[in-house]
Amino acid sequence: MSVYPSMLIHKILLEAGLPPGVIQLVNGDAEMITNAVYNHREFSALTFIGSSKVFRKLYGKAAQGVAEGRYRDFPRMIGETSGKNFHLIHNSADIENAVRHTIRASFEYSGQKCSACSRIYVPHSQADHFFSYMKEQVEKLRVGSPEVSGFSVLYG
Repeated sequence: MSVYPSMLIHKILLEAGLPPGVIQLVNGDAEMITNAVYNHREFSALTFIGSSKVFRKLYGKAAQGVAEGRYRDFPRMIGETSGKNFHLIHNSADIENAVRHTIRASFEYSGQKCSACSRIYVPHSQADHFFSYMKEQVEKLRVGSPEVSGFSVLYG
């Protein structure tokens, strides 16, 4: 887990007006925190980023709590396993460069890599430019060209 980026995004959300307590960012000893959360009657949701093996264990632990009637409601579970990434495009970004790197992150290795881009956050002020250029560049992609590999498939 990347503690600093998570903390920074949490701080930005709060400064943008997200009410305190809506999202809990908790860092510390994983086992101690997990036990405290999973033993609390009000446990209602978990967003997890990490390995599939660990998420299966957490999901099973939540299911056990549901079966025992430990929780007020059914906890919602989201697992981002195998590390899919997102791109956060700033309104001052070089859009053509951002598009090139988004395409590369999304489609290299057929998207089957731990850093594959699966979401894009684009400010309204740049959305038309970003998505029109994205469409233009994606239309140039060639699928299944054995004579060309890697990045050149995208732009070659």
